Amino acid sequence: MIGIGLHLVARDSRVSPAINRGLSAFASGAWFDGTSAYKPELFTLYAGLAAISAPWAVQWLRRYARAWWAGISSALIFVSAVETIGLLGSPAFGSRLNVIASVAGIVALFAAELWRHQPHGASKASLSPNLNIPLPTKATTASQWKANISDNPITDWGSDVAGRAAVVELLADYVLVQRIPVLALHGGLGDGKSSVLNLLRGAIDDRAIVIPFSAWLPGSEVSLATVLFNDIARECGKRVYVPRLRKRGLTFARTLSGSVPHLAGLKEMIPAQSQREEIEELCETFSRIPMPIVVLLDEIDRMQKEELLVLLKILRGASSIPNVTFVCALSESDVRRELGKEGGLSHEYMEKFFPVSVKLSPPSPDTVAKCLLPSLRRRLAEQNWFSNEQEEAAFVALLKDAWTDGFQPFCTNLRKAGMLLNAVIAAGRPIAGEVNPFDLTVIEALRLFSPEIYSLIRTGFKALTDSNATERRSTRNESQPFFAALTTAVDGARESTANRRLLSLLFPEYARSSGDRLTAIMAANARKDERGRICDSEYFNIYFRDAVPEEMFSNSELTRFILAINDSRTEGDAQNVFSGVLDAIPAGRAKRTDFLWKLSRAIERVSDSAAEYLAYAAAAHAADFQYDLWTMGELGRALNIILSAAQKLSATSNVQRVLEGVMSQATDDTLAIRLLDYLENPSPNGVFTDFSNVDVPLIKRVFIERMRVRYVPGSTVSLAQSDWRALVRWGANSDEDSERAHTYFRAFVGRSRKKLAQAINIIYPGGSIWEESPAPLVDRLLPIMEIETLLRELTEDEPLDAAETEGIARIKRLFAGTYSTRSNFPGT
Repeated sequence: MIGIGLHLVARDSRVSPAINRGLSAFASGAWFDGTSAYKPELFTLYAGLAAISAPWAVQWLRRYARAWWAGISSALIFVSAVETIGLLGSPAFGSRLNVIASVAGIVALFAAELWRHQPHGASKASLSPNLNIPLPTKATTASQWKANISDNPITDWGSDVAGRAAVVELLADYVLVQRIPVLALHGGLGDGKSSVLNLLRGAIDDRAIVIPFSAWLPGSEVSLATVLFNDIARECGKRVYVPRLRKRGLTFARTLSGSVPHLAGLKEMIPAQSQREEIEELCETFSRIPMPIVVLLDEIDRMQKEELLVLLKILRGASSIPNVTFVCALSESDVRRELGKEGGLSHEYMEKFFPVSVKLSPPSPDTVAKCLLPSLRRRLAEQNWFSNEQEEAAFVALLKDAWTDGFQPFCTNLRKAGMLLNAVIAAGRPIAGEVNPFDLTVIEALRLFSPEIYSLIRTGFKALTDSNATERRSTRNESQPFFAALTTAVDGARESTANRRLLSLLFPEYARSSGDRLTAIMAANARKDERGRICDSEYFNIYFRDAVPEEMFSNSELTRFILAINDSRTEGDAQNVFSGVLDAIPAGRAKRTDFLWKLSRAIERVSDSAAEYLAYAAAAHAADFQYDLWTMGELGRALNIILSAAQKLSATSNVQRVLEGVMSQATDDTLAIRLLDYLENPSPNGVFTDFSNVDVPLIKRVFIERMRVRYVPGSTVSLAQSDWRALVRWGANSDEDSERAHTYFRAFVGRSRKKLAQAINIIYPGGSIWEESPAPLVDRLLPIMEIETLLRELTEDEPLDAAETEGIARIKRLFAGTYSTRSNFPGT
């Protein structure tokens, strides 16, 4: 047909002249300005087309030439057509020389095609030193390990800290030299199977056609085979031109997706003669591809049973396809368990599908430790968790001591180690420096690897913390059900010994209840000076705060507050800023405590004058804070603000003015007496340490004066803001002050039996432990004889509540010489 067209255009006596006349007129510019006027545009067009098409054409010709040489595709039809057209289009078509030359060329080409088409197969590659695997001496050291936040496998040798070169070399030998059809890479979840496949791909990519394939992504068993063979055809097509490979591959995939016996060979899978011929052509095509075809099947252990069955059909059938190797990464135990569901395949069938296996062992515990521990120390240091080198060294020592029996059973590979590292860093970011870094690491390990135990711990505040030393005897019996439940959970956990070890390091009370007294004693001795421990009732809840983000005072909110407080010109302005934030958060919410705590740690960011104003503001709001009998809650955080401000000003005499001002302005007795207790007996909390400019006796006099002004007849002070210890310190100061207390309480009681009961609950609080009779202390606040007389004389003017009734009964027992031996009240 092309020859006829050429004859018509070039040699026909009527058509050819007409075409020539039209072309002449066109070229002369009769219809337009002529082609010479468009030379720049035409040149640019031709150059652009050449630039666009040349790379594609060169690549296609290269692929086609490789396919022709391998006997996959043929040039016979193309060359024959060109020669035929050339002969038919030549004026000297009938000359003897042209005919002989054309016939000789076709015969020579035909002979070459016959020789090339002989089934010689692809040459087998051999393992050589040119394989892209670095020498072991160049392997990455553990100090260079970085936990991958996205849990992605490594892709280059620079990230290999587990020394996987030997495994990759073995797999490459199986793939390139022995040409094993199906090869299994066994390993547990997180042991690095995907990383090994990535490294294998990089090592053999220039010597094989490598097709990475995630077996669980297709989404259904129906599409699995289709997507797999479509990927194989596409990757092969990038290296060599293979006619109809995609079609043949899809035909094979549809055959495999049908109802085929699990152990049927390739020939038994082909029910029709045409399909058999298709498969034979497919095998012939694959055998001629000049490079090994390696399919890297990953994520097999995430597949469902039905998907696994289809995959096993593919592997069983594909074993008959030459030049193709399937490398299957899977957790054998997980695959066996999935296949065994509902009477599935037995375990023995695994050996039939995977006759050759390579076991990938997890990295050694020493390697994991060398990766995790320095990284954890470095990342926490970047978050400013350590105030000095001693704290950092103590943290590292605790980690090393707890590694073998505590962390190592959980962090069995680098993935789990990375999970722990990322969890600690994420949980620690909003509470950096507030709590103990080692305890945070342990509690995050329990959250990740023992969630049931972690859930129980969150409910064990009273049982697990030092909520009140005087309460331990009374609460131990109450805590027995909790410890029994915790022991049951630990004993039933997968790593019970590791859980028990970590819990004993965190909670002395648990160590005692579990009988692990040695660990309890060692932990107590080694960690007695550490701050922010989870067993400290003031810090317990902070460890779990990240689970409730809305209860956290954000860093952006804190920054805005600090900017506003620094702009305050007067104490009143600062009071308004502080009140505005505090009042905006409902009382009792954890966010209020978080605000106060973070503010106490950010005092260095405020000016000296703002720090002084904040101390006064905290004292003025003392009556507004909420606290329980164990943690002192918001009030304890407010005291930290005052002490932090005092430390900031400790180098000057202003610190004395601030402490005196706080003492006089405190609207709650508990804040005042706790501040005085701390100044007289400073605890090693690291908040306020410089007493060089502090006159403690003078501050005590300010405290006494505060009590004198506060407790006078007719005072509107609520007993809810009173504190028994403050009253006792005041009454014990002098006989004069004791008489002032008598006067106040006489005026308060008047002739009311109900108010007498309320006064009794303040001057003789219930539940305290007394080594001797408290009668002398009570007598300093209101004479006992006078109380006894009032109880006889006063009638019940108003109904008494349970606490008031118990108060009267308690004081009567004291009259009889019996006093309480239990305490719910701190500091007695």
